[in-house]
Amino acid sequence: MFTSMFKDLQAYYAARHEPESMRPLAEVYWRMLLMIGFLMVFGVLAYGTGEFFGVINNLSSADGSSATHAATLDRNSLQNTLEVLDARRARFDAAPSAAVSDPSR
Repeated sequence: MFTSMFKDLQAYYAARHEPESMRPLAEVYWRMLLMIGFLMVFGVLAYGTGEFFGVINNLSSADGSSATHAATLDRNSLQNTLEVLDARRARFDAAPSAAVSDPSR
């Protein structure tokens, strides 16, 4: 069954410049595109469902061992981070106030 189908497709492909050979090739191409599309939709739905239920399981876990927690900050590291951000903001605000000479003059 499959060998005769492949032989027929080979014969159609060999005579692909003839209109009567193009229709079966176009049908095979269209059906392959539809199958690939359906497989992609099914794959995306399966992946999304798996991720959704994974998140639901992490949220509903009581011990929280599987859930990722943010790193705890102590007061000193938080203060250092805020000082660095303030210094960056001061450098950013100072840049537009500096006068730039016009190079075309």
